[in-house]
Amino acid sequence: MLDDKMLSDGGIISNYPVQTLKNMGADIIIGVDVQDSLLQQKELQSATAILMQIVSFGMYADMKKNVEMTDIYIKPDSISNYTVTDFGQYKKIYELGYKSALQHLGALKKLKSNYKKENDKAIISKIKDSISIDKFIFKGKTSYSDEYLQGKLRIKTPDTISRTKFKQGIDNLMATQNFNSIYYRYTDKNTLSINVRENPDKAFIKLGAHYDKLSKIGVLLNYTVKNPLGKNDFFALDLVIGNNMRYELDYFIDNGFHWSYGFKSRLRPINTNIPFQAISGGNTIFSIDLHSFDFSNQFYMQTSFDRKYNIKVGAEHQYLNIYSFDLSPSTNDKFHLAGFGLGALVGVNLSFGRYFFIQSEFKAGYINMPDVRTTPDASDKASQAFFFTQLNVLFGARINIKGY
Repeated sequence: MLDDKMLSDGGIISNYPVQTLKNMGADIIIGVDVQDSLLQQKELQSATAILMQIVSFGMYADMKKNVEMTDIYIKPDSISNYTVTDFGQYKKIYELGYKSALQHLGALKKLKSNYKKENDKAIISKIKDSISIDKFIFKGKTSYSDEYLQGKLRIKTPDTISRTKFKQGIDNLMATQNFNSIYYRYTDKNTLSINVRENPDKAFIKLGAHYDKLSKIGVLLNYTVKNPLGKNDFFALDLVIGNNMRYELDYFIDNGFHWSYGFKSRLRPINTNIPFQAISGGNTIFSIDLHSFDFSNQFYMQTSFDRKYNIKVGAEHQYLNIYSFDLSPSTNDKFHLAGFGLGALVGVNLSFGRYFFIQSEFKAGYINMPDVRTTPDASDKASQAFFFTQLNVLFGARINIKGY
């Protein structure tokens, strides 16, 4: 597939293109013929054989004339015993070719002694390890912008990158699973033309089950959809239906090297009874009823530059409400904590070397707890408000395991 054209092997039309070489300026033709001849009528015993015979008519139509135009024609003996897929027999095939070439050794030596090139100085062009790209041309995309594709490639224009970095960019674009195929062509004008074929699968549903002593049993539902509102966006919802119904929501608009936007929301209620047992005997002496309600929302923006740095800024709101009842024969204490928090965050991710990275996130915010109680008495009420800062740093490495 090249530029929306489906191409096939030219050998179907001309498998021994002597005239084409002459037209390109070849002075001497040395031909090694490894083709089979046309089958006899008694050998055409299947539909496949008949079809191959029909295809081969065009290949052999000019064969006699092509052989006459060949200066040295080499036809290895017994080569018809092998097929184009006999890669494991390459040593035997090589020996056949070597023996056939020895039969023409005199003609080859004579050719060497009589043929004099006008310029014996060979010009060897060194293949560059770098690629200069001034412009991208993207074709085939409908649900993703040019900025998104270029961001996934991690190539800004104009730029000069190594072939290894370019391959990593193509692999990174393919790893999004948004495209079934990616074809590219590099022109002399430092323009890279990329033709993508989008994955038609846009929505996914996953089901599962979960159980732990704190949250109890629940049915897990994940719903993921690409491009629900426009180009480049992504929506995911994790929903747990059970004793403690909860969810996590994530919506993100990926604009590549430009600022991207995201929103996250989370609800985690917990209603459970925690028994406390004596060390000896294993009898429950009292228990605690715990009721927790955690609701938080986060809005953030992020961008990347220089293919190594990612920056993230955002704001977060959290509401927390906790009730706890101490159920024992002698007491019935209650604990209540309610409050909210507002915060801002800044994150910087850095990649260095081939495998290593550092992720860092700094948070600062304000927490207000206007209703703190430790007993059932209504007069037993306190409040607390404070500012906080938090720094998280993660150092890690990535190892790619390829299946080919």
